[in-house]
Amino acid sequence: MYVIATVDQEALEVLRRGMKVSLTSDLLDYDVSGELVSAVPLLGTDTDPSLSHLVNVRIRPAARSLADLVPGIRFDARIDLGSVGPEAQPLVVTTEAGGG
Repeated sequence: MYVIATVDQEALEVLRRGMKVSLTSDLLDYDVSGELVSAVPLLGTDTDPSLSHLVNVRIRPAARSLADLVPGIRFDARIDLGSVGPEAQPLVVTTEAGGG
């Protein structure tokens, strides 16, 4: 099970795989912890994701939280940008134009 959050594509510059995420919902009396695992364009195509400025990021909840989760719960997500170093793998790998 994953939680999907929508972010502006500019956020991808700082988001890294493994960053810790805190999820809150009015339906639960506790926060759900998780981590960022991937990102995909919300709109556009695989060859031209720039057709949209929004991106879905996939968050994997911690295993201990899965028993109480059901599809359709709405969460607010807070991503801890300092939870991994800058050397961690970006959610999206890009290359510079003209780079070799």
